Amino acid sequence: MLKLPTDIVQPGMVLAKPITDDKGRTLLRQGVALTDEYIAVLKQRGLSLVFVTVEDADAIHIDSAIPDDARQQAQQTVGRVFEFVRQLLATIDEPPAEAAAEAELAQAVQSSPDFVQLEQTAASLLPELFEKKTLAGLSQIRNQSHTQFSHAVNVAVAAMLIGINLHLALDDLVRLGTGCMLHDIGKVFFDPHLFKLNGHMPNRLKLREHPRLGYELLRQRNPDNVMINHVALEHHERQDGQGYPRGLRGTNGLERTRFGRDNILLIAEIAGVADVFDILSNGTAHHPPLAPMQVANTMRQLAGTFLNREVVDIFLSMLPVFPVGLNVVLRTGRFANYKGVVLETGKQPDRPVVRLLFNPNGGRISPIDLNLAVKQDMLIEATL
Repeated sequence: MLKLPTDIVQPGMVLAKPITDDKGRTLLRQGVALTDEYIAVLKQRGLSLVFVTVEDADAIHIDSAIPDDARQQAQQTVGRVFEFVRQLLATIDEPPAEAAAEAELAQAVQSSPDFVQLEQTAASLLPELFEKKTLAGLSQIRNQSHTQFSHAVNVAVAAMLIGINLHLALDDLVRLGTGCMLHDIGKVFFDPHLFKLNGHMPNRLKLREHPRLGYELLRQRNPDNVMINHVALEHHERQDGQGYPRGLRGTNGLERTRFGRDNILLIAEIAGVADVFDILSNGTAHHPPLAPMQVANTMRQLAGTFLNREVVDIFLSMLPVFPVGLNVVLRTGRFANYKGVVLETGKQPDRPVVRLLFNPNGGRISPIDLNLAVKQDMLIEATL
C-alpha cells in the first residue's frame, strides 16, 4: 500500500482504502480501480492524496488509529449533531450571542438523541485506542475544503490517546473524546464562508467568539457536563494568558494542587494539543500539512507559551518520527534523491528500514530495501 498524490496516480491503480467525504459517506469503495474520470473528480474535490495498492508495496501496511468503518460512523455522528444545530439556528432570527441563549434552542438540544449517541461513539472508540502505543496512522486523507467533521474525530482520537497515556479514568476519557468532537460546535453560529477569509481581521475577531458560543450551547443542554463544556470554551486558551475567549493561563504541568479560577482545565489543554497536532499534520485550506518531524519541532516551539509543556512532552513520546508508510526521499549516500516508503520503524526511531521504488526522475525501479540503522551515511527526509 502506498499513499500517492492524485497528480501521479494512474488509471488502473486500485484503491487500498475507501474514499469518503467529510460526513463519512463513501465516495469510492476499497478495491475500486481508478479511472481517468475518477481521478479528475478526486482532484475537483480537493483530494491531493489517495491510498493505492501498488506492486512491490503489498507488504506495507499503513496503520490506522481507528478502523475505517469506525471513523466513518464517528464522522457521520458528528455531522448529524452539527447539522441538527444548524437547522435549529435557521429557525431563530437572532444574532449568534442571543441565539445561543434562546429557550427554544435549549429545549431542542436537551431532547436530542444525537448528543447522547456522540458520547456512545467516543466510548466505542476506546477499546481500539487502548491497543495503540503511538499516534501513527492519525493522518487522514481528506478534502481540504470540508474538514470539520474529520478534524473533530482526529482531535478526539489524539486527545484520548494522550489521556490513556496519562492514565485518565474511563469516564474522563469518554468526556474528553466527546468534548473534542464538539470543540468547534460554536462555529455553526457563523456563515461557513467567513472561515475561508483567512487574515481578514474583522472576521477573525468575530470568529473568536465560537468557543464561548459553543460553551453556551452545550451548557444549555447539560450544565453539569463541566468537562465536555469547557473543552469547547477553553481549547484556544494559551499557557501565557494570550489566548481567547477569557485570557486564562496554564500551569505547563499536570499537577493541579494550586489550580485557580484563572487557569485552564487540563482536559482543555489536552484538547488544545490534539487540535494543533491535527492542524499541523493534516493541514488546512491555507496551510499545507507537515511531516512528523516538522510537527514535532513545531510543537516543541509552541510548548510553554501556547501549549502545556508537560502534555506536549507526553504527546511527543507517542509521535513516531518515520511511521510505516511515510513517503521519503534519500538526501545523501549512493541512492541520493531516490524515493520510497518506510517499510519498518526498527529499534532506532530516526533510522527506519525503507524501500526505494522510484529513481530521481520518478521512474519505477526494482525495489531496494535499506536498513538505515546500518547505513549511517544515508539520510532521509519525508515527502508530502
